[in-house]
Amino acid sequence: IKAEGVTRKLVGVDIDGDKVMVTMTMTTPTCPVGDYLRDAVRDAVRDRFPSLALVDVELTFDPPWTPDKMSDAARAKFGW
Repeated sequence: IKAEGVTRKLVGVDIDGDKVMVTMTMTTPTCPVGDYLRDAVRDAVRDRFPSLALVDVELTFDPPWTPDKMSDAARAKFGW
């Protein structure tokens, strides 16, 4: 998932019939757009697969995010 050129890592996607659980990590537990991104991922999955009974998105910080998860473009943008 890319937002502002920084890649957020999908840790996992579990599918059980008509239920989907997405697990993703953010750059920091205090990320100011964490709720927005979680909702955006949930809404994108629901829009693409409207017959799903449940779409849940969970944030995790294990493993923690590190700059090596950034795209080359994002690294260049921030001078890394």
